[in-house]
Amino acid sequence: MVYETNNFMKTNQLISALLIGVISCSTEFSTMQSQNVANNDSITPSKLIETNDTIFSKQLKEVTIRATPVIHKNDRDVYLPTKSERAVSKNGVQLLSNMQIPTLSVDPINNGIGLLSRGNLSLRINGRPATVTDIQALTQEDITKVEYIKDPSLRYGEAEAVLDFIVKKRNSGGVLNINAVQGVYKGWGDYSLATSVHLHKSEFGAQYSTNPMWNIKVWRDNEEQFRLADGKEIKRSEIGTPELNHDITQKGKLYYNYFIPKKMLFSLEMRFSHKDESNKISGIIGANDKYNTIIDNNPSKSLTPTVDAYLQYSLSPTQTIYSNASFTYSSTESQRNYIVDGASLVNSKIDSKDKSLFAEVSYEKQFTIGAFTASANYSQLWTRTEYSNSIHNIFNNYDLTPSMSLDWRQKVDKISYSVGLTGKLYSNHNESDNNNYSHFSVNPIIMLRYTPSKTMTLKFQANTKTVLPSPNEIYPLKQQIDEFQYVQGNKNLKPFQIYSPRIEYEYYNPRITCKLVAAYEYAPGAIMSYKEVDKSAKILKSYDNHKFWQHLDAHAEFSVQLIANILKVSGTLGWTRYDSRGENYTHSYNQFYGSADIFFTYQRWFAMAKLSTNRNRLWGENIETNNGYNTWNLQIFGVGYAFKHINLTAGVTNPLNNNFHITSKDLNANAGYTREYYTNCPQNLVWINVSFNTSWGKKFKSSKRNIEKETIRESVKVQSK
Repeated sequence: MVYETNNFMKTNQLISALLIGVISCSTEFSTMQSQNVANNDSITPSKLIETNDTIFSKQLKEVTIRATPVIHKNDRDVYLPTKSERAVSKNGVQLLSNMQIPTLSVDPINNGIGLLSRGNLSLRINGRPATVTDIQALTQEDITKVEYIKDPSLRYGEAEAVLDFIVKKRNSGGVLNINAVQGVYKGWGDYSLATSVHLHKSEFGAQYSTNPMWNIKVWRDNEEQFRLADGKEIKRSEIGTPELNHDITQKGKLYYNYFIPKKMLFSLEMRFSHKDESNKISGIIGANDKYNTIIDNNPSKSLTPTVDAYLQYSLSPTQTIYSNASFTYSSTESQRNYIVDGASLVNSKIDSKDKSLFAEVSYEKQFTIGAFTASANYSQLWTRTEYSNSIHNIFNNYDLTPSMSLDWRQKVDKISYSVGLTGKLYSNHNESDNNNYSHFSVNPIIMLRYTPSKTMTLKFQANTKTVLPSPNEIYPLKQQIDEFQYVQGNKNLKPFQIYSPRIEYEYYNPRITCKLVAAYEYAPGAIMSYKEVDKSAKILKSYDNHKFWQHLDAHAEFSVQLIANILKVSGTLGWTRYDSRGENYTHSYNQFYGSADIFFTYQRWFAMAKLSTNRNRLWGENIETNNGYNTWNLQIFGVGYAFKHINLTAGVTNPLNNNFHITSKDLNANAGYTREYYTNCPQNLVWINVSFNTSWGKKFKSSKRNIEKETIRESVKVQSK
């Protein structure tokens, strides 16, 4: 019944992300490309050079190949865009979609680029961390190659893979990129503007993006079961009434870069993110033929400015130092007013102020036989949470997390391997009750890759990850959810480890790429929720370190070029199983899932179709749809045309699904539920996308920013259904 964060707020954010992704989806129109040629659109036999990194290399007679060239290296695949791919692309996201790199897809759920495996993908431009907006701002002409790093070092954090756009830097002129998508009959849109000006070794730039949703109908249906202290059982039904909601997210960035090619790169960025969500639900709720009207208001606002400074310096051609420092301030206001028959049952507010400091230094040394990397980082987080209800409380929390990583990588004949170790200290101080806690963890990682031939590889990887308690999980104050339920955090929670072995087999030839994956995750002492009946005869939800959680996933990823340079099909088919073992519960969940992407292109015309099924996740006693690649039951179709500086695309989302909803379940014996959130926006959503790109001036190749820095922040929010 109770969510870790505001459940409706979370749902609206997911729906918003789903709709925003139509921009990316509108660009997915190209074919599966071959993987064995050099870096030109038309390639003659004389241009084919046989190296250890080239998978296919043979003499051809009177043959012209038009396909995305790829060079397979030890730890990465290097893709070189062709002239025809550039011709129908107007920004970096469209070019990547057109190149159709296997195991990747432009994901309409996240409005970005994702792995078919749903793992953590790090996006970068010339080595530096980047966002989808940054990728969209690139011109297709400036991208010289795209590197898919399949075995990243610990310098990239917990990334399963890295996608790095290598871009020519200009010494004069500039770039202007505009992207706009708008729903034809519904209040939804996504707009972005990016520009940069170049002067000798300096670059000045600005970006702005927004995705408003207005007058979108949202409602929920809910079936609940309660078992109270006296043994009484109550079954309650909620029938939702569509309510108009609005959401808007705005992001902006100003930046300055200074380059000395092959020697130094300095970057200074000032970013902000702002969200405003209405989140209103209404309906009729009741049990035993007695019904009441309800209104559940959950508005929230947040503002997050960040200042980030980066410096890279090459000590020699084989030695480089990378350093990064950032400061972030986050202000979040969330409220809840739960009204039953006109009387306010719950009226609460949380005002959370967070300040964080992050600093990192990495040293990289290339040897003849391998590469060594050492990284050290330091982070601090100050949190002040003010809770207002019938009582008023202020909760102050302080986190300190220094860590250090060492990594060695080497290739010996057909075998390549890497070993790494990360040590992390987590220290927490709660000023409210003067409580102190510290935890030190050691996380090793090992990777072994065997390449028996030029068409296949076999990979084994095993690693561990430390998971810290979230702010909501340790927040000590008791919050009322409804007339039966409360939620309260547990300040005595301890971090836990996730152990993750993984086996992959990959086969590739010029027409087909296929990957078979078997992955396992095991988390003893996982922080999961539980519910119990307390002394006041109310149901209390809290959190504890339970026995274990485990997850098994087996899937196949495929990409097939049916008609050369015209028709390509890719997708995934898999099975997953979850097991949660709590102190007083045991739950399991199994599911088959799949997705398919179809791309057609002819000259400057293109068309695409994307189909996917829901992919759910069991954690503790809750089953929810994941917010990740291909996790929604979707159908998206689009067709477009590219000319000069403009791409025009039109399409429709979910024309075959007139009942789009998100289902979640709680399996608890004392307070279980089956809940369905509905929205009319993704159903039969007709949209139009316009992309414009122009540039001027000369280019030169720049240094690469290679450090990984990503701050993911979660603030304490009011609890709701």
